[in-house]
Amino acid sequence: RGGKRTSALTLERLELADERGIWLSADRLSLHWSPWALLGRDVKIDSFKVSRLHVERRPVPSEKPSKSNYSLPHLDVASASVDTLELGAELAGTPASLSLNASAHVRSLDDASAKVTAHRTNGEGDYIIELRFDPYRMDASLILHEPASGPLENLLQLPGLGALSAQAHITGPGANEHIELALDVGPLRGRLQGAANLVA
Repeated sequence: RGGKRTSALTLERLELADERGIWLSADRLSLHWSPWALLGRDVKIDSFKVSRLHVERRPVPSEKPSKSNYSLPHLDVASASVDTLELGAELAGTPASLSLNASAHVRSLDDASAKVTAHRTNGEGDYIIELRFDPYRMDASLILHEPASGPLENLLQLPGLGALSAQAHITGPGANEHIELALDVGPLRGRLQGAANLVA
């Protein structure tokens, strides 16, 4: 249902399964978007909300991956949120719950902006990614913080990684970006500052 330009879609329950069974389930999904924009290869979403999203594990990979010349459409997401994102033990080592908010505008690497924030609700953990690219400059930041045995340790398949704290910032005009990096992984400490031509 919806108006002339936008439509609304709601689902009470969504499940995805493979040969091992259900690997993803979601409750109370709400989508407000512009389906007619797909005719111009645009995905325009005003809001996408999920009350609960549970990801137990990675899906079983297809034995015969399909070959396609499909290219990603342009993407505009004004607001996307998951009230409770649950990662199962097989995926994250130990069960983890997070809240998530995101927005994105992607046309190309010369025209893109996005922000994703996640906060762990059953333990310590903060994850923030923010970027903005245009033909003249590049600005991006990454902030990660989680204790030892956090979800990223298992997602990255790096057992024994230890407590993780990272802050990275890239800013400046094209071909002359300033980089600052502070990385603490277990007992290891790393710091980096400098300039680089990331375009080249």
